[in-house]
Amino acid sequence: MTILENLWYGNIRPVEEFVESNAEYKNLLRIVGKNREKFETTLSPEQAELFGKYIVSVNELCVLKFCLQIRIYPRISIIN
Repeated sequence: MTILENLWYGNIRPVEEFVESNAEYKNLLRIVGKNREKFETTLSPEQAELFGKYIVSVNELCVLKFCLQIRIYPRISIIN
């Protein structure tokens, strides 16, 4: 499996390395998680299911964007 495939399938997560060494990011991530948990308690089962699907879609979009940036960036740096 290639690095991009491993990223796509969630086998490796570069953000985890960044988070370990970045206190500000770690704190914001904690706040987001706390607020998400509070928000989810206010949802009906149907809304919670839809919100879960939304979160999965957003995560997939972020991974795809990251993968595309990795693929496109070397081309840009060669042009410059």
